Formats: sequence, C-alpha cells, structure tokens
Amino acid sequence: MDAFNAAMQLRDQQIREINQNFNIAINKANQDARSAMQIASKPEQKISVISAKKGAVAAAIIARESAIIALGQPPMPPVDPNRMQKGVLKQKDKQDRKEKPLR
Repeated sequence: MDAFNAAMQLRDQQIREINQNFNIAINKANQDARSAMQIASKPEQKISVISAKKGAVAAAIIARESAIIALGQPPMPPVDPNRMQKGVLKQKDKQDRKEKPLR
C-alpha cells in the first residue's frame, strides 16, 4: 500500500508540474498577444496577433496532453487477497451451476 501511495504522490506531483508549465505557456501567450495588440494598428496585424496567440495556445495544449500521455496509466491500487478469493469462488460457483445438468 505504501508503494501505491508513493507512486500516486509522484504522479500527482508530475501532473502539477505539467499543469504549471501549461499555465506559464498560456500566460506568456496572452501577455505577448496583449503587447503585440497594443502595437498593431492595421486589421491584418491584429489578425496576425490573434492567429499567433491561437497557435501558441494550441501548442501548449498539445505539449500538456503529450506529457500526460507520456506518464502512462495511473498506478493500480493493491488488491485485497480476501476480495480476490471471494471473486474466484463466485466464478467457480457460476461455472459449477452451468455444468450441472438440469433434472
């Protein structure tokens, strides 16, 4: 159980770091867009700023999702041996009932 808890804490920490990097990238894209929008005077320049911001946000989203996928599946919690035995016994009972001929 301790190994599972440690693995979950590590995964949570890694996800927090990924989310923190994502937030930094989004904030930077917003800040850059605000700065560029103040300078832009023509509609074409404003459209370019908006497109650049959308591209930066999309890149941040892709990077975040890729990093989470790279972590793999979350750790599986340990299985209680007593519960596992009960499940096996139930399956055996079901199989025995199927095998018995009806009278």
